[in-house]
Amino acid sequence: MPRARAASNVRYAASRGLTDGSCDSWERACSLEYALLVAERGDEIWVRAGVHRPTTTDPDPRRAHFALERDVAVYGGFAGTEDALNQRNPAVNVTILSGDIDEDDINIDGNFIAESTSDIQGNNAYHVVIATNLDDTAVVHKCHSAGRSASVVDERYWLRFSS
Repeated sequence: MPRARAASNVRYAASRGLTDGSCDSWERACSLEYALLVAERGDEIWVRAGVHRPTTTDPDPRRAHFALERDVAVYGGFAGTEDALNQRNPAVNVTILSGDIDEDDINIDGNFIAESTSDIQGNNAYHVVIATNLDDTAVVHKCHSAGRSASVVDERYWLRFSS
């Protein structure tokens, strides 16, 4: 479990959530992308189970990604009813950060995760999560990655760090 932290605010994210507002409740949950955009230092983002895909306005749709922020924690594994972090159940409420931007990867077993490179179809994001100029205050906990298309498909590369 990541180190304990004092949250300024809890922001709520849901697959296909709102793209405006404060993301301040499960009823007003925003997309993860938008929640990351409005998050402030010290915030936590609680992510409801489901498949979360980034978007972009870049001419190359494969550049879509979730951009981590300094001192913001992203926690997956929520059903969407919890009011405390320790109430989540990531084993049951699976949270997937997916680079399958065309939503066309082969998914025979229904888990929304491409099990092999041959399962990746169409356009997929180069990287699902990008962390630039961050330290260990940026946290992603209990979120699975799927459908990324970096030049080397390897679990080590779903998250790209750069300084």
